Amino acid sequence: MLKRIAEVAGLLALGCVAQAAQAENFDYDSRRPAELRACDDPRDHGKAPEAKACYQKLLNASRDPATQAEAAWAIGDVKRANELFRAAVQADDQAVRSRVRWGLLYLDTHQFSDAGDLFKEAIKTDPDDRSGAFGDVAADGRAIRRRRPPHRHRDHRKG
Repeated sequence: MLKRIAEVAGLLALGCVAQAAQAENFDYDSRRPAELRACDDPRDHGKAPEAKACYQKLLNASRDPATQAEAAWAIGDVKRANELFRAAVQADDQAVRSRVRWGLLYLDTHQFSDAGDLFKEAIKTDPDDRSGAFGDVAADGRAIRRRRPPHRHRDHRKG
């Protein structure tokens, strides 16, 4: 019983972290391509127009669908990012990072089941890469929070 309570508490805490992280799609993973980091820098320093132009240039010029997907996501083109992540995963059946990032895109758009499926695929592809496991826990925590019934005040005057 205590183990289950601890698991649920951990999921809820991770859900809160994931909710806070959702406001901005920051990716500090050392595997993030350098060309994306070059666009992240102006974004992180409040230079939104410069960052958007950089991401747009990457979206148009890069030959890597995963990089294009990240660029599309950064400028708010979720539909295009989704298509490009799909292409990245189809091009490389071992693409753990693309699956995880695609799952995070699904979390941002409240598609918890699809996100969870991608995180599970990432874990199955490479069990040693913990990013898929973190995403899976975050997806579960957010899905649990959304399924919770609204809080109703009990009338304690009635037995």
